[in-house]
Amino acid sequence: MRRTLIIGGDSNIGRYFREQHKEVAFTSRRSNAELFLDLSDPNSFEGVFKTIKEKKISSVIFLAAITKIADCENKPERSHKLNVENTCILIKELHNLGCFTVFISTNHIFDCKSPKMAVNSPKKPFSIYGQHKLEVEEYIIQHCLNVAILRPTKILTPCFSLVNAMLRDLKNGIQFEAFDDHFFSPVSINFFCDCLTEILLSKKTGVYQISGENDLSYYTFLREVAIINNLDPKLVIPIKAESKQVIAANYGSLKPKWFNDSMSGTQSALETVKLFYNG
Repeated sequence: MRRTLIIGGDSNIGRYFREQHKEVAFTSRRSNAELFLDLSDPNSFEGVFKTIKEKKISSVIFLAAITKIADCENKPERSHKLNVENTCILIKELHNLGCFTVFISTNHIFDCKSPKMAVNSPKKPFSIYGQHKLEVEEYIIQHCLNVAILRPTKILTPCFSLVNAMLRDLKNGIQFEAFDDHFFSPVSINFFCDCLTEILLSKKTGVYQISGENDLSYYTFLREVAIINNLDPKLVIPIKAESKQVIAANYGSLKPKWFNDSMSGTQSALETVKLFYNG
């Protein structure tokens, strides 16, 4: 991984991957960063291209993006500028520099109305975030770029703010609301990064999918977290997503697509819960 660069190294995924592979280079939006990059400012790209040449970077993990669904919905033009236009500029130049790039996409390129969506299922984006990821996918394929597209479902980390907020409330005997009609199919960041490493080592282009084995409502998920932490699951109160102006996803799972038999492409959603949130 010595000649690998993470674009978006301050993200949760970026930080975790850096902890596992301390030799990787990474970009940051921090003003004092060794390698500064702001996706909203194409003028900052030149420093990255220079570093790629100097350090002979051969592989890139592309994580930089506006990832919050609400931010993309509230400011779609800004989202398109960063998540599509500037992203495509960067990816095309990475290709020109001879880099193999892994672009992180999303299950939101589908409508989330059916479970286990196959890699070539019809694309009907669930969100603006998904629409913009799809546009980048199409650009990559149209221009035959040296890029692997990785579509994960929800990636869980130990610092998931929703879980931390619920645990705090339940420990104080306070009820916590959770959507019982909004579903997802989580994988752990450990599993995701293992899959990402496999792709980087293979340098095989294509479209890949990883997913939890099953779909969970946020209500079921948070009740499970409460139970394994010996807290009262009755304090988790079911509500409808619409009550919080959230569009409910009927499903979040994908049919896994991988390039060899070394990994199944799926992970038990409940095992993921136990991995991170047990006590």
